[in-house]
Amino acid sequence: MDDVGAWSDFNVAMAGATAALAGLVIVAASVNISRIVGTATLTSRLAAAIAALLLALVASGTGLIPDVNTTAYGIVVLVCTLAAAWFQVHATRVIFRDPEPGQHARGAKAAVGFLPILAYLAAGVALMGGHPSGLVLAAMGCLIAIVSAVLISWIAFVEVLRQAGPAPAAARARQFSQSPKMSTTCSMSVKPCSAATRCVHSSTSVAESSRVSPQLRQMR
Repeated sequence: MDDVGAWSDFNVAMAGATAALAGLVIVAASVNISRIVGTATLTSRLAAAIAALLLALVASGTGLIPDVNTTAYGIVVLVCTLAAAWFQVHATRVIFRDPEPGQHARGAKAAVGFLPILAYLAAGVALMGGHPSGLVLAAMGCLIAIVSAVLISWIAFVEVLRQAGPAPAAARARQFSQSPKMSTTCSMSVKPCSAATRCVHSSTSVAESSRVSPQLRQMR
C-alpha cells in the first residue's frame, strides 16, 4: 500500500481549500442567519455541508502528521465520518418531514450529502484493513466533499433569496421614486421663507431710516 507521506502535497492543498471553503460558507450563512434559522431544512443542510468540509479538513490534516500509520489514519477517518454522518442523517430526516409543498427533489438533496460520507466510510474501512485503495478513496472523498458542499450551499442560498421575494427591491424602488418629490417640496418650502426674510429685512431697514432722519434734522 502507498505510504501516507506520499500524499502530503495533496493533503496540504486540500486542507487549505476545505478550511477556506468552510469559512466562506459560514460567513455567507451569517449574512442571512435570521432567514436561515427560520427554516429547518436550510439549517440542517448547511450544517451537514459544513460537517462534510470539516471531515475533509480533519482527514487531510491527519494525513500530514509525521510517521502516521495507515491503521491510525483509518480509525480517525472512520470516527470523523460517523460524526459527519449524523448531521447528514438529521438533514435527510428534516428534508423528508418538511411540509412545505414547494420543496422539490428531496431525494437528490439528501443523496448529494451522502456521497462524501460513503467515500470516507469506504476509505476508513480500507485503511484499517490494509487495502491499497484506502488512500485513493480518502482523496476521492475529499474532492467529493468539496463539490457536494458547494452544491448544497449554493442551493440553500438560492432558496433563501427566493423566500425573501421581490419585496426589498420594490421598497427600494419606491424610496428612490419618492426622493425627488421630497427634494422638490423642500425647495418650495425654502423659497417662501427666503422671500419673507427679505421682506422682514426691508421693513426693518425702512423703520431704522425713519428713526434716523429726525435726528439728523435736529443736528442740522
